[in-house]
Amino acid sequence: MEGITEHRIKPNRFYTIGKAGFDVMRVKRQDPPEVILGVSMEKTAEEFEYTLHPGENFPVDDETWQVAEVVFPDNADWEWEVVVRRIS
Repeated sequence: MEGITEHRIKPNRFYTIGKAGFDVMRVKRQDPPEVILGVSMEKTAEEFEYTLHPGENFPVDDETWQVAEVVFPDNADWEWEVVVRRIS
């Protein structure tokens, strides 16, 4: 998975990125925003759930990922995007 290391996850969608599948189960609009992130490992079918805030890291197999940002376009609670970034 060389190249792109940052991805935007939108509501009600499942994204397969590299070794895992990602979906955001819930976003709480607070300060800072809280993200409930699901990670499904492709090879082992293991599933993990993380409660994270922007800047916090989480493991994906032997990689480290981060919730880089939560974006609420036009102040709409239902149109958020969670930006995740592979950092190592």
